[in-house]
Amino acid sequence: MVVSSHIESCSRSFAGDLIRKGVVSVHGSTRKSGYRVKPGDLITGCIPPPEPVDCAPEPIDIDVVYEDNDIIGLLVYYNDIIVLFTTMMSFTKTMISL
Repeated sequence: MVVSSHIESCSRSFAGDLIRKGVVSVHGSTRKSGYRVKPGDLITGCIPPPEPVDCAPEPIDIDVVYEDNDIIGLLVYYNDIIVLFTTMMSFTKTMISL
């Protein structure tokens, strides 16, 4: 919690991953993510660059109901679950990969 509260846009799960990978240390030693910080502890670390995400186009069977080039809009009908953007849980079958 201490790590995530001191880094902008850092979730507790991401901070926990950094701690488990040994990227974050206390006085130069790795600790478990549940370590209780004490007064005077020196916490150091380096956030690695984000991993690249492969967002290649893929064929998805959808029906285009309406398309408008003036407003860059598209209305589609799709009778299965489709995610708008890629997430950590879904890299395929997304509108962004059309």
